[in-house]
Amino acid sequence: MAESEIFSTPCWSFIGGDRQIERLLRELPANQPVVVRNRLANVLPTVANLHDLGRMRTQQALRLTVAVPDNALDERAIGLDQPVAGGFYETLLTRLYGIRVEDAPTAGAETLLIALGYEPGRDAEAQALATWLAAHPDVRVVFLLGHGLALHPALRPFAVEAWSAQTWEGLGAFSVPAVEEAVEEALPERIVVAGAPGAAVAYTAIGAADLFIRRETRAAGRPPADLRAMGARVAVLREASALGAPISGLTWRDAVRRHLETELGVASTAPDPRFRVTAEAIAIDIV
Repeated sequence: MAESEIFSTPCWSFIGGDRQIERLLRELPANQPVVVRNRLANVLPTVANLHDLGRMRTQQALRLTVAVPDNALDERAIGLDQPVAGGFYETLLTRLYGIRVEDAPTAGAETLLIALGYEPGRDAEAQALATWLAAHPDVRVVFLLGHGLALHPALRPFAVEAWSAQTWEGLGAFSVPAVEEAVEEALPERIVVAGAPGAAVAYTAIGAADLFIRRETRAAGRPPADLRAMGARVAVLREASALGAPISGLTWRDAVRRHLETELGVASTAPDPRFRVTAEAIAIDIV
């Protein structure tokens, strides 16, 4: 019988909401089967963070066998059984999280750009970002270079005065505490995310939205009433982000299952009659 851990967190991801939950999961044996379920907007970044923690090249790696049963997912905002219209990541970011995908986000001294590295062949995107930065010299920059992602020559002039430059592994950069701390210290009012590939841009942007949710919760003593309003303070720079081509011929349910299995490393998305959607935003069952 499954042992359910239902977490109360104001954030989209369990790590964004409470690092204590991460410590609890670290007490589990390696490859322990767990099921993540309920609201899609919470399930996706939570599973992405589990994926990232499992890729750490240290003894602190958190390796669990994760399943997300198809019948235990719920998301009315997009309609899982509706056909996908438009880009997968762009639709998720805008409709679930309120994150903006724009050609020219608002810039200024209160804006922080999180620039992920670029894969070979992404010259046009890197040049677009360099052009945008040159036009907005007041924007502070955090460069994050992951596995297989390099600092493009067009961006090297901006690295000299960058707020921070770090390396990281995984999808969502905010799963790394040092990245989270560097961004927190900058106290941005707006965050722009750019880089490649699309999954890393998307989950880093969701982590940025969680940062604003945590900040508002600390300041007000309670979670914000509208989480999507916090997401509106985050933008993805369209021309400099590989968000992927539009998907056609799939329902959202099929597209989400494919994403979970191929990009997030979920062991199974097959329906499981032991589990169902419950009222909580996120539940993790230890099975």
